[in-house]
Amino acid sequence: MNKKYLCGILGAILLYGNIYAVGTDIDALAQGSTSSYSIMNNIVGDIADSQLISDEYEYAFFGNIGANVMFKKNELYGRADAFAKFGTMMTKPDMVHKSYIGLVDDIGINLEIVDNDTYLAIYNSGILDTMPAYPEEGSIIEKNGVVIVKVSEDYKWK
Repeated sequence: MNKKYLCGILGAILLYGNIYAVGTDIDALAQGSTSSYSIMNNIVGDIADSQLISDEYEYAFFGNIGANVMFKKNELYGRADAFAKFGTMMTKPDMVHKSYIGLVDDIGINLEIVDNDTYLAIYNSGILDTMPAYPEEGSIIEKNGVVIVKVSEDYKWK
């Protein structure tokens, strides 16, 4: 009887732990996606306000959106598994580039994102070192037909 009782208690503890972990991950996914989409919508609005929405431009976004000052995180976000932290990007340029292609697609905005070679050329040019991060003035610039947006200071591959 003690063995059955002990197995029941251990099973309940494991079940509670799994439910808590899943709930934490779901909260991080929801919070991260809401914050990421809100920030991207604000950026697109600011690009439009700057009259930089045009078929003549291509767009490049740099920086881990999860490190932007506007990105909201609660205590559960920090406790979630890494895969569930929507908005937290690796800073490897190729991966950030692809992440922003996905974000722009997810919010339903038709912006022509630069190709990977152009993205890497901008990344390596040093221009980002002198730019402030969004939403500061100067975080959105146009250079040679490319609208460059520095989303956060966390953009360097380590």
